[in-house]
Amino acid sequence: MNVVVNVDEKDVTVENKSIASLPLSTLLKLHSLAHIDYLSIRGNSLPVLESIDWDDHVVYVISVEVDQEAFRIKEFLNRIGFGRDTRFESTSIQVWANKENKPL
Repeated sequence: MNVVVNVDEKDVTVENKSIASLPLSTLLKLHSLAHIDYLSIRGNSLPVLESIDWDDHVVYVISVEVDQEAFRIKEFLNRIGFGRDTRFESTSIQVWANKENKPL
């Protein structure tokens, strides 16, 4: 369930609505996306990363929001061949580059 806030000139309404969602891997397959130059994930990064079929998809650079799962995200990304790229980071965002598949 998601909260939807509608704002118009005279009124603000808040509603609960069900919104269908799919795992990222499913969306990537539906659109035939095997190579992704840049993937940005904000919130719940670890479940999103774990949902990707890494044998079917190549991602060159990933940025993730730093949260309470930062250590587990680091372990996961290191395990699948990514390394931190601190040149582009901020206090709330970590950037990871694929060490095996370099972009152009």
